[in-house]
Amino acid sequence: SITTLCTLSPMPGFARWLRGRLAMEQPGPGAVAPIAAEAVTQQESSCGSMVSVPAPDTASPAANLMSAAEAALITQAARHLLPPAPSSPGEGSGPQPAPSPPPSSSSSAAAAAALAALLASNAWVQGAGTVQGLEETLRAVVLRAAAHYLLLERRRGLSLDPVAHFHLHNGAAVWQLNWRADMSERGLQQSFGVMA
Repeated sequence: SITTLCTLSPMPGFARWLRGRLAMEQPGPGAVAPIAAEAVTQQESSCGSMVSVPAPDTASPAANLMSAAEAALITQAARHLLPPAPSSPGEGSGPQPAPSPPPSSSSSAAAAAALAALLASNAWVQGAGTVQGLEETLRAVVLRAAAHYLLLERRRGLSLDPVAHFHLHNGAAVWQLNWRADMSERGLQQSFGVMA
């Protein structure tokens, strides 16, 4: 008899949420509450590792989407993998490439722009192996953001993600986040390939 049931679920709102989050990752009024860099811990179970995310600590210097080392690697990778932006709006023909990251900067805004540009272009899918440490860094940053999104982000007390809301409202738990679980065009567009 079946005693434990595990499913693999899509996260259709995650990419849209993270893109918006990265666009807002600027200091000053209107800045969003940070995602704790140490956010993801795990507990073992029969279905895998249970995801646990503590509430963000906005007073902590580590309370960012990325650590300083992660931000530096992502900014470097974006400069390496992304084409330079055209010099004029009408230059070239066909679809425009994803925006290039801003010039070298250690600011969180520049790192957020670099991450957004990498994720928008999908250059990381084929190019992650060409920049040492990029695959592991993207995995850590994106899964940390996904855990925050699924378990902490709410609208009117409900999970932002419709699939998560359905499952969590019916008594399910998030046990594991799966990196590169859905690498179809739709999976990349909706959740950068992450499934819960």
